[in-house]
This record gives sequence, structure tokens and C-alpha cells, in this order.
Amino acid sequence: MAVDADALAAQMFNAAFEVLKGHAPTIGAYIQDQCQKEQAAVLFEMQKSAVRSVLISAEGLSALAVEEAINAALGAVRAVVNTALGFSLI
Repeated sequence: MAVDADALAAQMFNAAFEVLKGHAPTIGAYIQDQCQKEQAAVLFEMQKSAVRSVLISAEGLSALAVEEAINAALGAVRAVVNTALGFSLI
């Protein structure tokens, strides 16, 4: 008996598609949430880098002093920001 591989693959695809189609809203929401978290993390790191550069160049501070200042500022708002966002960014 010959097997029609194309028809078999189409049947498999259609069966899987029906299952996934029912879960699309949940999957889409999860992906969107993950992308927002990843984007927030990248933007946050960019802002930290910008602040670090400004403080080092403007004041001639050592990198260690700048890191301590940034960490102290972030520590002061960590709980409030992370709670408001619903995920740990800081």
C-alpha cells in the first residue's frame, strides 16, 4: 500500500493547526507579555548606561562611585517599580 506523504503531512498540519488555533489568544498574550518584558529590560539597561556615561564624564567620578550611586538610586525604588510592573525589572 502506497502512502501519500503530502496528504499525510496536510492531515497532520490541519490537526495541529486546529488545536493551536484554539490556544492562539493565550499564546499571543504570553508572547506579547514576554516581548514587553524583554524590551523593558533592554531600554532599562540603555538608560543605566546613559546615566553612567553622563556621571562619569560630567563629574569625573570613578566608575565605582557611579555604580554605587546608581545602585543606591535603583535600590530606593526597586520594590515600588517591580510591584507596579508585575515583574522584576530592577
